[in-house]
Amino acid sequence: MTGSRTSRWKGMGVPAALLVVAMIYGREALNIKAQFDEGLVGPAFLPLLLTAIVVLGLLGILLKQWRLSASAELDSFDESEGEGLSAEHGKPARVALSVLAYTLMFKLLGYVLATVLLAYALLTLFEYASGQTRRKLAVAVCMTLVFHVLFSVCFSVRLPLLPSVLS
Repeated sequence: MTGSRTSRWKGMGVPAALLVVAMIYGREALNIKAQFDEGLVGPAFLPLLLTAIVVLGLLGILLKQWRLSASAELDSFDESEGEGLSAEHGKPARVALSVLAYTLMFKLLGYVLATVLLAYALLTLFEYASGQTRRKLAVAVCMTLVFHVLFSVCFSVRLPLLPSVLS
């Protein structure tokens, strides 16, 4: 009986820990206060939006893992399918590391280069247009342009476009 319970929770530790960290981050983001009324898009808007996206994604991963562990098919996995499942669990960590690298390099590289690199890394991570480097790069550039218009024009957020060494 206890063996089936432990197998039901197997593979859920990392997503659950990341969920707790994301929720703590979101709770702390609620404490960010604006110095003056900025409307909907204040200093806490982007951290709260990112928290919501991460929490929803992690809940989806946990639900998927719960369903997989609940089914009888879990026992019939062969070695190759089991490797694919563990590789899937590494994606949230790689996404988190990519975003961490983005935030650390944002000021140094500027918005354009840092965002293109992040978008390209995420497209590669999620296997979009595998083997089509030019297409992936074009999509990353388009995503960067769309986000720039969204934040600069719609939300009136100033972004450092160029690397700090050139500004």
